Parts: sequence; C-alpha cells; structure tokens
Amino acid sequence: MAGWIVLGVSLLLLVLLIFPVAVSVQFVEELKIRATYLWVPVFRYPGKPKKEKIKKQKRAKKAAPKEKKKRQILPDMGKMLKADGVGATVKYLAELAKLALTAAKYALAAVTVVKCDLSLTVAGEEAADTALTYGRLCGPFYAAWAVLERIFKIKRRRIVFRPDFRLEASAVRADVKLRVSPIKLLWGGIKILVSMIQKQVKQNTEEKRGTVHG
Repeated sequence: MAGWIVLGVSLLLLVLLIFPVAVSVQFVEELKIRATYLWVPVFRYPGKPKKEKIKKQKRAKKAAPKEKKKRQILPDMGKMLKADGVGATVKYLAELAKLALTAAKYALAAVTVVKCDLSLTVAGEEAADTALTYGRLCGPFYAAWAVLERIFKIKRRRIVFRPDFRLEASAVRADVKLRVSPIKLLWGGIKILVSMIQKQVKQNTEEKRGTVHG
C-alpha cells in the first residue's frame, strides 16, 4: 500500500514538473517582474503596496520580511536602469553572456524566451557625447546578444539599439516573456552536480597518484 502511495506521489510530482513557469520582465521607467505557475502568482517585484486599512496591517507585517528578501535579491537593478539605463542593460547582458558560457548553460537551456521586445536609445546632452557613448556600447551589446542568441531559444524578438541626437537622456524599454521548464532545470542541475563530482573525484585521484609517486 505504501509503495502505491509513493508511486502516486512521484507521478504527481513528475506531472507538476512538466508544466512551465511563466516569467514576465518589463521595464518602462520602473522594473516589474512577475512569475506564475499554473496561473498562480509565485513571485512579484515590486511587491504589493501596503494598505492603510487596520484589518490588513497584520497581513502587511507578515509580508514585510518576504518583501525585504525580494529587495535584497534585486536591490539596485531598477535604480541602475533609471540612472544609466543603456549602460546598465548592456552590462547585465554581458554578465548574462558570461554566465551562459559556464556550466550554468545546462540550467539556462531550460529557459525559452517566448518574446523579447528590447529598445535601447542612446542620447546625451551633446551630439558628440551621444556618438561616443553609442560607439562605446555598440560592440559589447551586439557581442553579448550574439552569445545569448546561441544559448537561449528565442521565438520572437524585436531588438532596437540606436542613437538619438534629439533627446538629452538615454532610454530603455523592455518587455520580455520567459517560459522555464522545471523538469529541464532539475535535469540540468543533476548534470552540473554529476560533473562537479566527477571533476572532484578525478582531482582526488590525481593527487593520490602524485603522493604515491612522490
């Protein structure tokens, strides 16, 4: 009887792992991130604003620690995108490209980009500043994007990276929809773990051989 229960629970977990997690990332003056699983919200940034009503004060206090953790995870991303939108975006893309070239590519393979609408407009107070900034960021941006194109499955894309000599400040607009497969993520984590164990065993074996020969 217990065996059937364990089998049933295992099958249920397997079925649940098949359904993807939907993630929405938007930036239009403010960074917004939403994640849902089976139409149930599982993550939201920023969190819901606290209500003034007395009846919901206790609930707001309980949610405060969770909100604090979310702010620790994404503390300055929104501020950086506001202060230096284009530069910060190129920096994040470059860091993500480096990450994609490491063992984490197994985990990133579980991510499918359903939609990527990214618009980066470079501007400055002077036309010369705009041209210099655009020239400085153009190479790193397209290099990072080329790597991401090879790693991620991107179904729909609209990428705009251009200078605008009429504006005085750079601007970023992003609307990205992701689909994360839990079962692929789990499998990728297992492969990374196995790879790390194999490397450690190989290193220990080589050290023992060196000690014996020494």
